Amino acid sequence: MAYEVKKINEVKVEVITNFEGEVVKKAKKKIIKEIAEKAEIKGFRKGKVPVAVVEEKFAKDIEQSIVETLINSEYPEIIKKEGIKPVTYPSITDVKIDGDKAEIKLMVEIYPEVKVGEYKGLEIEKEKYEMKDDDLGKELDSLVDRNSKLEEAAEGKEAAEGDTADINFEGFVDGEAFEGGKAENHLLKLGSKSFIGDFEEQIQGHKAGDEFEVNVVFPEAYAKEDLAGKSAMFKVKVNAIKVMKKPELNDEFAKEVGYDTFEDLKEAKKIEVQKREEGRIEKGFINNILEKIKEGSELIIPDALINRESNQRMAEMENQLKSQGMSLEMYLKMSNITEEKMLEDLKPIAEEKVKMDLILEEIARVEDVQITEEEIEEKIAEVAKYYRMEVEKLKAELKKAGNYDNFIESLKFEKITQKTVELIVSETITV
Repeated sequence: MAYEVKKINEVKVEVITNFEGEVVKKAKKKIIKEIAEKAEIKGFRKGKVPVAVVEEKFAKDIEQSIVETLINSEYPEIIKKEGIKPVTYPSITDVKIDGDKAEIKLMVEIYPEVKVGEYKGLEIEKEKYEMKDDDLGKELDSLVDRNSKLEEAAEGKEAAEGDTADINFEGFVDGEAFEGGKAENHLLKLGSKSFIGDFEEQIQGHKAGDEFEVNVVFPEAYAKEDLAGKSAMFKVKVNAIKVMKKPELNDEFAKEVGYDTFEDLKEAKKIEVQKREEGRIEKGFINNILEKIKEGSELIIPDALINRESNQRMAEMENQLKSQGMSLEMYLKMSNITEEKMLEDLKPIAEEKVKMDLILEEIARVEDVQITEEEIEEKIAEVAKYYRMEVEKLKAELKKAGNYDNFIESLKFEKITQKTVELIVSETITV
């Protein structure tokens, strides 16, 4: 077998392979035999189909199998010998098979050369956080909001913005009730803009027990096309008006949320705010360092890596939606966007993520950042704790599913990246 490697650009090479003689004959003979043993062709007994008939009926399958057999036998050795670092499986761009000769051309996307910008001794400004009374006030207000409860308003109260109305409703278009337009005891917070048009404004001013009509127009870009742009009338009944009852900030409230006194609560919240804001500042500081390095670095990103990252982000989004009881299809319909458009929109974000990953990988290589078996075991223990599993049980489940090796590689990448970032930050001058 002879081969030639041609550089197309910084992230693509073409590999031209030429096979001839016995290697092609043996591959073809073996494949034809395997097909003949399984082929079911009218007029012939199974396993007794003549070679000529098999070649005629299964020409494309035979050629494809010959190509796969020949490439699988030699491709790993070629990329190893030539030091090629493929991003993904090669694509076959051209095949010529003539008798015992075969020429197969492959296009291989490869990892790019990364010219890393300066990453030592960078001068980066870092924010300093000093707590203000307003910061603590907002934190306490948030705590109060989380512990507030809806209570039925006094008799005769008119609904106002900020109140929650318990309503029954049924919608009609052209005098006909439409699917999904009816509900009972629906809690609607007035002013939330969760209903179309000025539906919520037309509830305001009404009292519990009132029955009336609300008239609105569906938006032109409404998800349900049969309702888009149409006028609708809703028959509404107000069952109750509810207001949010907020607790008072005192010792009694502090005890309800797990503290001895209100002063203890305030001190604890001060510490939480300080820690959170310092974490936000540190994260922003690191991001600014990495952005500076990225700006000074040069590399071309292979399309395959961008597509892989985009698809991974889409899969993560789909899993997140499932955990919230929604399918990706439902989300796309509600957002009035196609899956193709969403993937396209994810590409710029994916490209930046891949670019930063490649830069950090190169820095890790140059600085010889290593991880120990103990560090890997610590990471495994962290994951096991998160999923409330024993470490050995987690390992067994991963091995059973065939995901253990990928899991370990992912942990190694994560830990090396973390240590690389820590190294960069340690070399940064704060101004």
